[in-house]
Amino acid sequence: MRLPPLVLLLLAVGPVMSGPVLAQENPDTPRRGNVLSVRGRAQHWQKPDTARIEIRVTTKGRTLDGTAQAHQERTPRAYEILKALESSGVTIEKSTFRLNEEQRGYPTPANPNPKVPDLPFTAMSDLTLKLTAVDAVNPTVTRLVGSGLFEVLKVTFSVEADRQALNEARRAAVLDAREQARIYAEAADLKLVEITEIADGEATPPEGYADLPRSARIIHIIPPAAVDFSASVTIRWRIAPR
Repeated sequence: MRLPPLVLLLLAVGPVMSGPVLAQENPDTPRRGNVLSVRGRAQHWQKPDTARIEIRVTTKGRTLDGTAQAHQERTPRAYEILKALESSGVTIEKSTFRLNEEQRGYPTPANPNPKVPDLPFTAMSDLTLKLTAVDAVNPTVTRLVGSGLFEVLKVTFSVEADRQALNEARRAAVLDAREQARIYAEAADLKLVEITEIADGEATPPEGYADLPRSARIIHIIPPAAVDFSASVTIRWRIAPR
């Protein structure tokens, strides 16, 4: 008797099981969705070794050419003072110049006929000074303000090797995340199996601003003992029952 092709195929393959075949799972193997995500944060404090002072030389005038000429005459005096400060570790890191004109204001019900400013033109030279000795900040600022030429806009303190300091903050953030995860796992009677993901968070250098009074001929600035670098990280663990 000749068998149909389908029967021959079944005989070649062997007996067919009537129910589904399930793989046996190890009860200690964590399932795909069993994860613990923790965000670690930390700060690293370090003594500042660098300071920056932002200053401005301003000249006002009635005409464009007259303002530019008057500003040009004041500039050499300003640079002579800055040149004398080089012995204290002061260098010019950046310098910009701009010349603006203040326009007549728009009429309003309260001021229907706005006047043209008496000195509509303003020439400004903005400079950023870098100091490698933070102890020299206070005498430097006092001399700049006392000259009557400079306006001190901002003083900041930082660490020159800021990348190394930020990496220390990142290490501390990872340790903080690991400690949090350990506490959560112990409280929930779980075990941390493995790290499945690490997501970098924010890592910021210090701002370190010094408050400056608007009108003062002598300013006393005390450098901070340390500046803080902050960092954060998110770590995800695969977890399982103990």
